[in-house]
Amino acid sequence: MKELITIVTAFYDIGRENWTPENGHPSYLQRSPETYIERFGHLCTLKNDIVLFTSKEFVERLREVTRGRTGKTTIIELDVFESFKEELSVIRKIHGSDEYRNMVSSSEIKNPEYWSSEYVLVTNLKPYFLHVAAENGNIDTEMVSWVDFGYCRTPDILPVSR
Repeated sequence: MKELITIVTAFYDIGRENWTPENGHPSYLQRSPETYIERFGHLCTLKNDIVLFTSKEFVERLREVTRGRTGKTTIIELDVFESFKEELSVIRKIHGSDEYRNMVSSSEIKNPEYWSSEYVLVTNLKPYFLHVAAENGNIDTEMVSWVDFGYCRTPDILPVSR
């Protein structure tokens, strides 16, 4: 087994590009897919192996970003919105209910976990992604860690390869 920690992450377009003030959202929530991919590029400078789940439309672009990096990169194509369409439907039903909306405080309703069903689905799948990466034999290290795809906003926020 390798000594470094394997990083597991995922990237899915949940429509953040449209989370604009014009659409009733705080401006700080808006991010394009390219913004996330750029931030992921910072994470790719680490020596750690990376297991990345994403949808078909991003596979080639992410192969370009990860080409030539020191650590091994495994890209797993998975359409979570299709694979988990029943769960997504349940989340949408809850988000759309008056009972639910009445329980959420007005100061919290701006946060995507209270209204974006796709955000909730992908966030709640983090343990699933870790499990699948382990079960598929994509982890050659004693330890594994989840790191959000867009976490490394700038190069100076990078953790140390461990």
